[in-house]
Amino acid sequence: MPGTTVYNIWAGAGLNNTSKGRLAGQLTVNWDGATAIITYQLASGFSLVETHVFAGDNKPTTIAPGQYGNTMSFDPPATSYSGTYMVTDTNLDGIWIIAHAGVFSCY
Repeated sequence: MPGTTVYNIWAGAGLNNTSKGRLAGQLTVNWDGATAIITYQLASGFSLVETHVFAGDNKPTTIAPGQYGNTMSFDPPATSYSGTYMVTDTNLDGIWIIAHAGVFSCY
């Protein structure tokens, strides 16, 4: 369903176990039914080294972030990034958005 959703970004939360990680920022997904704008905003003390995004109508065929097809690298590291992805729900069962980030911090 089109709209805006905000998610927490966790650093060091292997296997999505957030009790082992640190809250590193927020990810905002704004989808209007045809275009998804995905924005990473890192908290103080955290920086983006790379991002990987999957945005598609059908379930991805891999769980490997580096194979999503939308990779950005940052040198020097960045504290925010916004990308635009064309994605439409052609089969009326929703869309898939997966966002991953490599972050840097001294904590």
